[in-house]
This record gives sequence, C-alpha cells and structure tokens, in this order.
Amino acid sequence: MAIGSATLGAAEPYLIQQQWGAYTAEQHATWAELVGRRMPQIEDHACQEYLEGFQQIGLRTDLIPNLAEVNQRLRPRSGWRATPVSGFLPPDAFFAMLAARQFPTTTWLRSRESLEYIPEPDIFHDVFGHVPMHAHPVFADFLQHYGQVCAALTDKEALEKMGRLFWFNSPEWRLPALRKRADLLPGRIELRDRGRSGDSRL
Repeated sequence: MAIGSATLGAAEPYLIQQQWGAYTAEQHATWAELVGRRMPQIEDHACQEYLEGFQQIGLRTDLIPNLAEVNQRLRPRSGWRATPVSGFLPPDAFFAMLAARQFPTTTWLRSRESLEYIPEPDIFHDVFGHVPMHAHPVFADFLQHYGQVCAALTDKEALEKMGRLFWFNSPEWRLPALRKRADLLPGRIELRDRGRSGDSRL
C-alpha cells in the first residue's frame, strides 16, 4: 500500500509507487536536456524562494528525481512530500492530497518529440515546476489550507469553482511575496506566450 493511502479518501485509487530503477539512460538524458533548456527561464523568472527550494530538496540536473530521496529532504522542512500518482486527478482527489500535505506527482516523462510542451503533467512539470516551492513554509501552509477548504466541500458546483480558481490563479503567482510564477517554468512556450499576451489569468 502506498504511504498515507488510508487517509486520502478519493485519491487512494490513484496512488502508485515510483519505479525509479526502471528509468532508462535515454530518459535521464531527456530530463537533463529539459533542465538545461529551462535554466534561462529559471534565472529570468523564478522567485528566490523557488531557487532556494530547488537546492534544498536536492534536485539534480542530470537525473530524474527519485521521489523518496526528494521527500527525505522535503518532509523535515515543511511536512510535505511528493506522492506518486498514476496521472491527472479529479478535483476531490487532488484537494484531498493537498489537505494531507501530499503533492500528486506523476512519474512518467515526456518523450524527446515533446520537449517544448505537453498538455498533461509529467514528472518534469510536477517536480521541476512545483515541488521546490513546497519547501517554503508560508507557501506550504497556504497550499495545505486551500486543500483543506476544498476537500471539505460537499457541493460539486462549489468544488468545481474552487478548482477553477486554483488552476487559473495558481498560488505560485498570487502570493504577494512570491511574485514570479513557478508552475509555468516547465513550458517555455507557455511562459513566453502568456508573458507577451498579457493573459489576465496571471
């Protein structure tokens, strides 16, 4: 049984184990290329809290993260952990995990044919784009609180609205102290296009 599954309710069916040893050399090389391509965006757009978190949780530029090792560094700092899941989660499952200080983290990695952008999250998007911020105590507490509020909702329409508020107004952007948005870092095209278009969601 995956860690914490008994407390996650709707999220339990989506919990898996990361098979880190099954990643191929080509996949690790793809991760390294993705990180190398995104470093200019980090330098230009990431807040200091993200940059510090990146180091604090021990992310490497040459290897796909081993989530167990990431969690060994992350949990003592904020009580959060990156929890492997099978894919995109429905809102009730997603917010149940946030309420438990667990971030749903996919374990598959995009192919070389999709380096620039993918429509659904992979481990690069989830870990590189989000998890470093979970080492920041203010952000970590806010994220859990939002998850708790949403997880307590029984009205599906209200949950859907809160979900939309979350997706289109990501807390990485909205927290006043964290002015530069972390979750757009994985997608260079998305970052560039939103910045130029003056997207009202930012």
